[in-house]
Amino acid sequence: MFAPGFAWADIFVSKYFNISERVKFRFDAQFYNAFNHANFNFPGSSAGIPGVGSTLNNAFAVTSTASPPTSLFGSGLGGDNSVRIIAISGRIEF
Repeated sequence: MFAPGFAWADIFVSKYFNISERVKFRFDAQFYNAFNHANFNFPGSSAGIPGVGSTLNNAFAVTSTASPPTSLFGSGLGGDNSVRIIAISGRIEF
């Protein structure tokens, strides 16, 4: 579950280039969290004990960011919580 205002954009771009009649080159680019938007977690829910200052630290404050697992293998296969990942590849098809 993510806090309001969560924004995440993954982009996949592919382009074919003809080398000859039967041979093509394919270029792929994948951008995970392409716009690198900061996403914050929900604020702390414990207010602490009124009158005791040491228990009021970070009360109702946003202290961390949220980022879903990002990986070239998918979130279930060793996903990384990187801010942004860019992957490029090329292949020749015949």
